[in-house]
Amino acid sequence: MRELQEKQKRKERLYSTPVLIGLSLITLLVLRGTFVIMQKERESSTYVGSLEEKVTTLADRQAKLKTDTARLSTDEGIDTEIKTRFSVAKAGEHVVVIVDPKEKASTTEPKSGPWYQGVVSFLKSLW
Repeated sequence: MRELQEKQKRKERLYSTPVLIGLSLITLLVLRGTFVIMQKERESSTYVGSLEEKVTTLADRQAKLKTDTARLSTDEGIDTEIKTRFSVAKAGEHVVVIVDPKEKASTTEPKSGPWYQGVVSFLKSLW
């Protein structure tokens, strides 16, 4: 009988209001910590994604710079780069500049005559 009473006292203590409130607080703190960790994981995954994009961009840029430096290491590459940047020519070479023809701007409107002149021209076009 004594053992039964001790078990009942343990159950009463275990299921008492202060113990349940304490366990609920501990559970809420653990859930909050889990939520914070999940948010940090999401932020870090987006940050990793942006860093991977930067790495691919920089790798592409590095490849382009390598090809440009390889091209500029030759005399022909240097000559073409100077010609395109500074519009110069070597001695004996001629430069041809092509200019688009200018369109004539018309600022005056066509003159219109009296109202009956339109009717007369219409009748003339019928015959």
